[in-house]
Amino acid sequence: MLKVDNLSVQIQGSGQMAVDQVSFTVEKGQTFALVGESGSGKSMTALAILRLLPEAARIVSGQVQVDQTDVFSLTEAQMRSVRGRKVAMIFQEPATCLNPVLTIGDQLMESLRAHTDHQGTVLKQRAIQWLDRVGIPNAAQRFNEYPFQFSGGQRQRIMIAMTLAGEPDILIADEPTTALDVTVQAQILQLLSDIQKELGLTVLLITHDLAVVQQVADTVALMRYGKIVEIANKADFFAAPKHEYAQQLLAAIPSFAQRQARYGDVVAVGDSARSVLEVKDLRVAYKKASGFFKRNQSIEIVKGLDFTLRAGQTLALLGASGCGKSTVAKALLRLIDDQTVVSGQALLLGQDVLHTRGSALKTQRQDLQIVFQDPFSSLNPRMMVGDILAEGLLSLQPNLNATERQNASMIYWI
Repeated sequence: MLKVDNLSVQIQGSGQMAVDQVSFTVEKGQTFALVGESGSGKSMTALAILRLLPEAARIVSGQVQVDQTDVFSLTEAQMRSVRGRKVAMIFQEPATCLNPVLTIGDQLMESLRAHTDHQGTVLKQRAIQWLDRVGIPNAAQRFNEYPFQFSGGQRQRIMIAMTLAGEPDILIADEPTTALDVTVQAQILQLLSDIQKELGLTVLLITHDLAVVQQVADTVALMRYGKIVEIANKADFFAAPKHEYAQQLLAAIPSFAQRQARYGDVVAVGDSARSVLEVKDLRVAYKKASGFFKRNQSIEIVKGLDFTLRAGQTLALLGASGCGKSTVAKALLRLIDDQTVVSGQALLLGQDVLHTRGSALKTQRQDLQIVFQDPFSSLNPRMMVGDILAEGLLSLQPNLNATERQNASMIYWI
């Protein structure tokens, strides 16, 4: 179904080969796992297959055949009948793949119109069925909501629904379960397995998660520095890998005994330790306009949360995708004030977090920071990495001069 022969992709300007003479074949109904560390060339290979490379990248050699059709010989108009219907892709960053000004229902129906014969009420019913099938709760009620009203994991599921709705012959799944909790991850993997059997789907799975590979793959190809260094069936790859890098990867998977030897026993932080962050009865509800006169309503997501984070302590906030974990973090950072109604109390080193304004809020953010779930959507694509780091330092540490900011940026980057 899919044959890649001697594919090479070069990054213009730098001359770097992101993909270097890659060849593999995926048989009909097979799950072929393309595995490797970040930056090894996995996603670039997938984008080249669909001719969706960024402007800075170009194909310098090779051939891609989809069901014996040479993809590189097709016109762009002809490629539109291949993308989505013959070959569909679940992209790695759901936040950047969903249109923020269209409801998820509109976007799902757009995919169905393009790749199926469904029309009218059947079109909407089919869209709701796909949302329900990938685990979106209350799918019919949430059909007309926008991407920002869903968690990162839910947006991932919505994108999976949009991709599968066209019932493609070949599915390229680029880290399809990265943003999902383990329960939903298992559900999505089972869903993909069921649909694969139902439709005879051929899957090219791109991942760095060897546990997922061991669960679903038929064949494994290991990439490093743009090259495929080993291809083997799953059993042989995990039982007796031949390449040194493959052996290193499998040896690096820690057992419980190895973790205990490395980290030792967990040291508990007593109640006598200084309280850094105290949250009491935190409630967060998203605003929602409804009815003929757009009467304001709200949907409560966080319902009376209490916790205390003490100095030297790591507090893990666990829960299923969509339960409110990220909403708690964004509410404490005051990043969703315009979208929500927040009540309760949150004290950072004794200072009120929820009601500060102006310069006091800016100062507060020097002590309370976040690593966002979707890194790609958090970085300005028009700025260089160094400038992005320097901008943060300029805002939060204005006392540093230009040389000090540059040196600090290099330390964080390394």
